Amino acid sequence: MSYIKPFIHLFKTLGKHYVFDVNTAAILPVEKEIYIFLEHLLAGKGDHPSTPHILTGAELQKVQGWIKETQEQGFLSSKRIKKIQHYKTPLVDFFLNHYMGNLILQVTQACNLRCKYCAYSGDYKNRSHNELMMSEEIAKKAIDYFIARSSEVPRLAFGFYGGEPFLNFNLIKILAKYIKQKAQGKECLFNITTNGTIMNEEIIQFLVNYEVNLFISLDGPKEVHDRNRCFGSGKGSYDVVMNNMELVRKIAPEYVNKKVGFSAVLNTDISFCSYSKFFTNYEEVKDQMFIASIRNPYSMKEDKKPHDNGADLQFNDDIEYETFKYMLYRGGRIEKQDVSKVVSIWERTDLLDIAEKRVLGTEVPDIFHPSGPCIPGSARLFVNASGDLYPCERVSETSKACKFGSINSGIDIEKAKEFMNIGCLTENECKNCWAARYCGACIACADNGEKLDKKEKLSYCKMFKDNAEMKLRKYCTYKEFGISTEKHFS
Repeated sequence: MSYIKPFIHLFKTLGKHYVFDVNTAAILPVEKEIYIFLEHLLAGKGDHPSTPHILTGAELQKVQGWIKETQEQGFLSSKRIKKIQHYKTPLVDFFLNHYMGNLILQVTQACNLRCKYCAYSGDYKNRSHNELMMSEEIAKKAIDYFIARSSEVPRLAFGFYGGEPFLNFNLIKILAKYIKQKAQGKECLFNITTNGTIMNEEIIQFLVNYEVNLFISLDGPKEVHDRNRCFGSGKGSYDVVMNNMELVRKIAPEYVNKKVGFSAVLNTDISFCSYSKFFTNYEEVKDQMFIASIRNPYSMKEDKKPHDNGADLQFNDDIEYETFKYMLYRGGRIEKQDVSKVVSIWERTDLLDIAEKRVLGTEVPDIFHPSGPCIPGSARLFVNASGDLYPCERVSETSKACKFGSINSGIDIEKAKEFMNIGCLTENECKNCWAARYCGACIACADNGEKLDKKEKLSYCKMFKDNAEMKLRKYCTYKEFGISTEKHFS
């Protein structure tokens, strides 16, 4: 009997076998013999004479019956994407003239710290530290440009970015007042990420008055934080940050409770447990908002990438253990205080991502684009200190490939379309990728420093596929234990 290869992906949890049906986003639990048959079919061995020797006659008959029934229900289609194109491409002009919602102003490129993993440290494909400050003229032009193109957005977000933004606090004060005047009738949200070393009563009162969402970079306990987040002298910044936090609590305790959070970068050669215990149990931080990311070596210069010394394996093992504990908590087996706050946040994020993208029965259309890119300029517009325009703050400011305009010339619409259709660089690979719905690749993954490059983009594919499979396995494992994975998951 001849079979057409279905567009599926196979994966296993500890206890069960599954088929991810790409066209419908359905996750189908299957018995082992079906899994084995499909495994051989995908490997091109499904019609091979040896196939009956893999399964007994009764097992093969059972598999054939399952395939026929499953296909009749609309699954196991072999359909592939015919063309890679972001579905909002025809609407780019409209979105960039009416739907801008998030402006990020790089008020300075100067910083008073010299963090060892900083994107501007010299280890990455990016600019290095300098003392450039954004002028009031450039900043106001950027604000005017943005607000004029936000008519359909009732709530606008404004971020003040560095360097260390409070080194240009005088400009921030001027701009916040200017924004309030210019954006009358709209709700304005203000965001600042700071290294936490510059704080006084005037700054604190400003934060309170404008209800600024403040994220302070804090990498863990003193010995961990001070290892990387140092002043130019090499002295760690932990004590200064915590003293400033104490000052903010003293002056505005309610503000701290509602508006202050922490942002951490985790290094895999440091014990994950030290991070976890600190953010879960340390009195000064345990109740605050918190985001954490693992240091990513991908955009580092080749000669600066860390060498694997075995510590990564222990780091990952610790995360797996804490993830298991979180599942026990969700199943009512242990208490919340015994669970890592870091892992809790990651787990909720992963499960929500799977739930939101599993639109069952929605067949992948003929024209489709992997899920990584946003509409650049609409989702976020990053203006650097010189007035150049970028789709966000995560791309390299030294790359001509990532710049798509200036505050004087405006956004290059054709470049915006190129950015959101980055999958066209790897069209054949994307058409046949089972993980397209869960891809996170954007132009930052394709930028080789000179241009948007196919080889560079493909170097990220394994990471995104592994991440997608991990989320699917996690989703199914929760289901197996009868634990909710719906959008209200908390």
